[in-house]
Amino acid sequence: MVIIMEKPWVEKYRPKTLDDIVGQDEIVKRLKKYVEKKSMPHLLFSGPPGVGKCLTGDTKVIVNGEIREIGEVIEEISNGKFGVTLTNNLKVLGIDEDGKIREFDVQYVYKDKTNTLIKIKTKMGRELKVTTYHPLLINHKNGEIKWEKAENLKVGDKLATPRYILFNESDYNEELAEWLGYFIGDGHADKESNKITFTNGDEKLRKRFAELTEKLFKDAKIKERIHKDRTPDIYVNSKEAVEFIDKLGLRGKKADKVRIPKEIMRSDALRAFLRAYFDCDGGIEKHSIVLSTASKEMAEDLVYALLRFGIIAKLREKVNKNNNKVYYHIVISNSSNLRTFLDNIGFSQERKLKKLLEIIKDENPNLDVITIDKEKIRYIRDRLKVKLTRDIEKDNWSYNKCRKITQELLKEIYYRLEELKEIEKALEENILIDWDEVAERRKEIAEKTGIRSDRILEYIRGKRKPSLKNYIKIANTLGKNIEKIIDAMRIFAKKYSSYAEIGKMLNMWNSSIKIYLESNTQEIEKLEEIRKTELKLVKEILNDEKLIDSIGYVLFLASNEIYWDEIVEIEQLNGEFTIYDLHVPRYHNFIGGNLPTILHNTTAALCLARDLFGENWRDNFLELNASVSKDTPILVKIDGKVKRTTFEELDKIYFETNDENEMYKKVDNLEVLTVDENFRVRWRKVSTIIRHKVDKILRIKFEGGYIELTGNHSIMMLDENGLVAKKASDIKVGDCFLSFVANIEGEKDRLDLKEFEPKDITSRVKIINDFDIDEDTAWMLGLYVAEGAVGFKGKTSGQVIYTLGSHEHDLINKLNDIVDKKGFSKYENFTGSGFDRKRLSAKQIRILNTQLARFVEENFYDGNGRRARNKRIPDIIFELKENLRVEFLKGLADGDSSGNWREVVRISSKSDNLLIDTVWLARISGIESSIFENEARLIWKGGMKWKKSNLLPAEPIIKMIKKLENKINGNWRYILRHQLYEGKKRVSKDKIKQILEMVNVEKLSDKEKEVYDLLKKLSKTELYALVVKEIEIIDYNDFVYDVSVPNNEMFFAGNVPILLHNSDERGIDVIRTKVKDFARTKPIGDVPFKIIFLDESDALTADAQNALRRTMEKYSDVCRFILSCLTGDAKITLPDEREIKIEDFIKMFEERKLKHVLNRNGEDLVLAGVKFNSKIVNHKVYRLVLESGREIEATGDHKFLTRDGWKEVYELKEDDEVLVYPALEGVGFEVDERRIIGLNEFYEFLTNYEIKLGYKPLGKAKSYKELITRDKEKILSRVLELSDKYSKSEIRRKIEEEFGIKISLTTIKNLINGKIDGFALKYVRKIKELGWDEITYDDEKAGIFARLLGFIIGDGHLSKSKEGRILITATINELEGIKKDLEKLGIKASNIIEKDIEHKLDGREIKGKTSFIYINNKAFYLLLNFWGVEIGNKTINGYNIPKWIKYGNKFVKREFLRGLFGADGTKPYIKKYNINGIKLGIRVENISKDKTLEFFEEVKKMLEEFEVESYIKVSKIDNKNLTELIVKANNKNYLKYLSRISYAYEKDNFARLVGEYLRIKEAYKDIILKEIAENALKEADGEKSLRELARKYNVPVDFIINQLKGKDIGLPRNFMTFEEFLKEKVVDGKYVSERIIKKECIGYRDVYDITCHKDPSFIANGFVSHNCNYPSKIIPPIQSRCAVFRFSPLKKEDIAKKLKEIAEKEGLNLTESGLEAIIYVSEGDMRKAINVLQTAAALSDVIDDEIVYKVSSRARPEEVKKMMELALDGKFMEARDLLYKLMVEWGMSGEDILNQMFREINSLDIDERKKVELADAIGETDFRIVEGANERIQLSALLAKMALMGR
Repeated sequence: MVIIMEKPWVEKYRPKTLDDIVGQDEIVKRLKKYVEKKSMPHLLFSGPPGVGKCLTGDTKVIVNGEIREIGEVIEEISNGKFGVTLTNNLKVLGIDEDGKIREFDVQYVYKDKTNTLIKIKTKMGRELKVTTYHPLLINHKNGEIKWEKAENLKVGDKLATPRYILFNESDYNEELAEWLGYFIGDGHADKESNKITFTNGDEKLRKRFAELTEKLFKDAKIKERIHKDRTPDIYVNSKEAVEFIDKLGLRGKKADKVRIPKEIMRSDALRAFLRAYFDCDGGIEKHSIVLSTASKEMAEDLVYALLRFGIIAKLREKVNKNNNKVYYHIVISNSSNLRTFLDNIGFSQERKLKKLLEIIKDENPNLDVITIDKEKIRYIRDRLKVKLTRDIEKDNWSYNKCRKITQELLKEIYYRLEELKEIEKALEENILIDWDEVAERRKEIAEKTGIRSDRILEYIRGKRKPSLKNYIKIANTLGKNIEKIIDAMRIFAKKYSSYAEIGKMLNMWNSSIKIYLESNTQEIEKLEEIRKTELKLVKEILNDEKLIDSIGYVLFLASNEIYWDEIVEIEQLNGEFTIYDLHVPRYHNFIGGNLPTILHNTTAALCLARDLFGENWRDNFLELNASVSKDTPILVKIDGKVKRTTFEELDKIYFETNDENEMYKKVDNLEVLTVDENFRVRWRKVSTIIRHKVDKILRIKFEGGYIELTGNHSIMMLDENGLVAKKASDIKVGDCFLSFVANIEGEKDRLDLKEFEPKDITSRVKIINDFDIDEDTAWMLGLYVAEGAVGFKGKTSGQVIYTLGSHEHDLINKLNDIVDKKGFSKYENFTGSGFDRKRLSAKQIRILNTQLARFVEENFYDGNGRRARNKRIPDIIFELKENLRVEFLKGLADGDSSGNWREVVRISSKSDNLLIDTVWLARISGIESSIFENEARLIWKGGMKWKKSNLLPAEPIIKMIKKLENKINGNWRYILRHQLYEGKKRVSKDKIKQILEMVNVEKLSDKEKEVYDLLKKLSKTELYALVVKEIEIIDYNDFVYDVSVPNNEMFFAGNVPILLHNSDERGIDVIRTKVKDFARTKPIGDVPFKIIFLDESDALTADAQNALRRTMEKYSDVCRFILSCLTGDAKITLPDEREIKIEDFIKMFEERKLKHVLNRNGEDLVLAGVKFNSKIVNHKVYRLVLESGREIEATGDHKFLTRDGWKEVYELKEDDEVLVYPALEGVGFEVDERRIIGLNEFYEFLTNYEIKLGYKPLGKAKSYKELITRDKEKILSRVLELSDKYSKSEIRRKIEEEFGIKISLTTIKNLINGKIDGFALKYVRKIKELGWDEITYDDEKAGIFARLLGFIIGDGHLSKSKEGRILITATINELEGIKKDLEKLGIKASNIIEKDIEHKLDGREIKGKTSFIYINNKAFYLLLNFWGVEIGNKTINGYNIPKWIKYGNKFVKREFLRGLFGADGTKPYIKKYNINGIKLGIRVENISKDKTLEFFEEVKKMLEEFEVESYIKVSKIDNKNLTELIVKANNKNYLKYLSRISYAYEKDNFARLVGEYLRIKEAYKDIILKEIAENALKEADGEKSLRELARKYNVPVDFIINQLKGKDIGLPRNFMTFEEFLKEKVVDGKYVSERIIKKECIGYRDVYDITCHKDPSFIANGFVSHNCNYPSKIIPPIQSRCAVFRFSPLKKEDIAKKLKEIAEKEGLNLTESGLEAIIYVSEGDMRKAINVLQTAAALSDVIDDEIVYKVSSRARPEEVKKMMELALDGKFMEARDLLYKLMVEWGMSGEDILNQMFREINSLDIDERKKVELADAIGETDFRIVEGANERIQLSALLAKMALMGR
């Protein structure tokens, strides 16, 4: 069975982001009212995951099988209350994951208010009024199916509606229903009397009505009346009938008020009712059935009723011109609908029936259609190579056609997937055989295969390679079906891949792959490589999420029951509206509307407060937490005592069992096992235990155990960088978990049994209060677990009873010896065995000691009885010394196991707890152990050839080793051959050690050293790998748990210990200090709520954020998340200076196509992106316009860089200045996946180059060595064909005969092994190695190549040397920039060389210096030549623009031009206001004049693409042609050139500043002066003088005069010069400080922001913009709740003020010395300060410095400083004594002392250099201590070093 859909489609396409699901403005408005009334204080801002998506009260919905208005239903349930009301007896209809109609339970209902609605009308007559953010399931015009907010809908979109609906059917009299149909259609009941009339012109219908009336109503008097001037009728007088009509509310009812009675709507009698009603009021018009009614309710009921039979009807309104009344027409059209009506309802009237049959024709394909997402269908076609019909090209498919096509397609898909599964299964097995086994069975194999024995020996020794046929024969004999694998490989290559694809991955030629797969090849290793590659490709297909998604789409199309109704009208309504919604868990939709429509339910207010939800308040939000199940085993220390327990038992110890709302419990006496930095198992303290409830969990089974946990609890795994956390939901079968086998230290060797001492002690009673445990007694206690029992006579006289088989002499003797040695009284007897009580086959040894018996009873059982199933290993045993724990296990194994000690021991027990205890005890005692059903297995570490505990995951280890590959002296691949070539998933630590011994450590780089150190740690680790076997989801519905392990985040748990990631440490701590404690206190003043500021929310983990969310829901009154962002049209600059709108960047960032931007640091990594509407955070958007004309729109709290630092838009005013970076513009980022290098064309070029070098083709070459590469490949192909049939010498002869060349035997041997050389092949491989063949036009490297190419054409030279040298002459600054570009491409250049030069120019002698670099890179050299760069003198050979540039995108063209002008272009010249001189000049010989002109024409065309005008000028100088391309001299043209192209390298920065000056100058003329001129002309007629106007507008008087004369606006004389611009405006040489000339508020907008890694900034529209503080890393539920303000660190006085306030309230005497001490130890952290104060207060009411330093385990700073000064003065012994005092008396750790020493460095009276040395020494010591070195020794060594250092 192939599982296609991972989750419901309806769920998949529901809104997933906060922006999609929240309408915060209205909800917040209402919640504020609640807070003002103080009735629901916890509702404000601590809202649930989503709010809002609602409907108006008149929306119809089917609830409990009845059509009702949603408002009426919810008002009944909520009693008019706004907000959330729980319900458990409501059912509605909705669609499931396959688009099928089902009935669902409603969990709660919701009522609210809003000011805005969207009214939607559809083609079929549907009319919906929903909130703007209500999602509706839509089929877009592009074929996409998704939930879309109402405000985003467009006319032409298709709305999902059901094809049929379900009701809970009830019994109803069919004849009575028919009678009602007639009555409602053409009947009338008099209001005052018992008269009923039925008026109809059809005699048969009248007769039928009369028959039914007579039958149904016994008192009926019936009379038919025929009238002359009106329609005949049936007159009925019946009290019973009228009373029946009256009950239904139909008596005297007008035609516009009638409805279908609800009892009939839900019964099977509905068809009889409809037939009768359509007989009366229905008819045939054109090609449709039409029924007209004056009742809108009846019309809508009819549409619902018809859907019960799958009949889709249209509702149409018409105004009757005679009476001006609105009538509602039900229209049934389309043949399939008409046929369904005929089959299920039909007409009784023959005339109508006949007409109906006449209009049923072939289906109209243009009706009832769905728009197809052709991209998904095509993706399936391309990925699975499925053949499709031509229908795929059509945009719209009819419903029936769609189902037919997709069902056929699914059959083909399933077949292909099954075939791929079979191929995968076949390819999982490697094709390599064990030649050692072949050697052992050589004779047998020779007999069975017919291959000579000596030939097989040659194969074994590697002297000859077997052909594939012979290899298969040998493999078959060994029981290995390789033929099946090869067949699978061939099928996959031909059917699902290609030789080209496989060849590309293996860096082989297509022809080689074909030869290996299709011929009788000898290259079995190559086949194995192909197998592994194909297996990887198969797995990629089967795990392709896009493919799975596309198949899910097809499955949805094939099985859905949706009719897509086109939207024809959308209107926004404004006013006050009450809105309603229902919550349907999991599927989140229901059917409702005036005509049935699929509606999304809200996820609003899931858990606004516990009092609203009762016991279910957590159900919908706590499932996000990561936790393990209650019965998960764990080994802990409580108050220093070891205990093997479960989380459920910890719950009983730490939580109040009667308060389920208590979710966190801070603990200070709990420790768990975890791992340290060296991967060693250690005890670590727990800070908090967390619990919450969930419905479902995962059970993951692995080798020897299982673990139960929530889907997003993280499990620690190993990757190439070390330990990483991976969510349980992402774990796959075959992954490796980490467990441990370690020797955990134990100290106990004595038991204190005093508490078990008998009360009445006599001389005969042996008292053993201190019970020494040696190896014998440990063994005895272990044996008790296996074979012991305890018995008492009364409350005294206890016995410890051992029952052993009478044949177990060794055990009996050993036990007797131990009992005697310990001096216990004993009694022996024989007894019956458990199998035969009569047969005395067992011996009992009874130790007669009540004290020991009481101890055993209390500690060896679980408290639920003393049977075998209740046995446990006592907690005290876990604390014993290691040798004693091992002896205990031996005793247990000797009594109750099979197998041999020191090998595999199987211990059986009925007690699950005992087995788990055994596994944990073994693992902390250095013994590998596993758990199975009723059995624990121990694998002792001695004497075993294999142990799982010595194994680690192979994949990450191999990745690490590959990073060291070049520094390994030896064949490490042979050592790991089973992992590399046979797919073994694990590798032993011994092999890692073996490889590490081969590493040349001295030659390792810093990064390689890190990898080496990591491998070294892993080779010695106590961790090892266990493979995941099975994963399942199980029902749970109970508490799950987690623990927080500060500064470690890991712990071991499980029935077999697995390393888990703890999830909540950071969150718990932050919540307690930042939110929880703050929220607990009452608000001050009249406002009944407070604001919570979260100053570190962007650093919280996801789990911490969830914890924050829970606490907010429980305590907080107000929490809004404040973000600062830009509007979507802001263009941000990428590192290569392409532009992209920020909204487009975020889309590409999410798709991982872009991840870097340009900011103050240069290139920076983007960590996160966010989008939302600024109304959500209550920040309006402002537009800023600068004096250069640059504009940007940003929220009021967004920051921009100014000379004075970052400033918010709110702070900025007109005439303030912001900094601008003149980034290039005009080249947008566009996806362009064309490759810049065509390998086929390059190979062709290399072939021609080979011929120039003297290589020859077949026919001209005399020997193989002379051949061009292409013909060598032909020889290779032929050699491989012959290799299976002939010897090497025979092959040589045939090749020489066939091709007429000489070839050596060595060459033949190499060719048989697939080895081929050749000039062309060599450089194609080099291009691939460098990755240049993968570079696409949208890649930054394409721009680098283009830029270098332009510069080299200008100032570069390709020499004629054999090595392929490239010379580039330029300034030193330019060369440094060029070298950086070359490095990015993997090209190494020489150092920069400077030389003195002398030459003549125009008759003048010129002396100076020149600088250049050379590049010896033949691949780059050949590539440049391939692109058209001439070798030798360009002035003779001419210039070319490479085709890939000429036909490339604007990006590569711009970079080419920048390089070209950077080399040969003139730098812009500017003086005062004017600029000129941008041109490109080249001197060439006459021979290349025309070619150069062509080149310049091409450059001119390129410039035109950037709207830059230029012209070409040719002149003669010294018999050479100076060809110039001159940029036309006007400011606007220059500005276009400088802002869109500029120069590469050194000239670039100056050119940008010139460009920005021009921009300001032109904007001043076009914007500012224009406005001044207009205002001046208006005011010139007034009283003001011309001089006053000039002063007012800061312009010369003649400017005003010129405007009055009507002259063109010119630049006034007082405008700043360029020199003034550089002095006054330029900041840091690259930024321009520009004045804001306009600031305006433009309201709320959709806004965007990004977060960068190194620097909180990015360039947008030239502005230096501040990014947000990681808002997108905050989970949506937090974003929907919080207002985050970033705070700077607290000042000392602020902390002091707060501490004094607290001390006063708590009645404490806080001394000045105590206050200073708290400030010192808290390091500016208020949380720490308050905690220290509270801890100190527990010891004394007087808080002085002594008590502060005591409770915080800190030394006085003066003592630390004194110790450091003593050391620096050379008084080492005194300094060391003080150090020991700090460690012993103050209890300080080495890390604490180092931290304080580091803080004191600045206060020491030593020079700066000594301070640097001291900081370095402290850092080195800290590292050594962290790595596990002895603290005292390291700190003493540090003091010694300081003594030597001196002052």
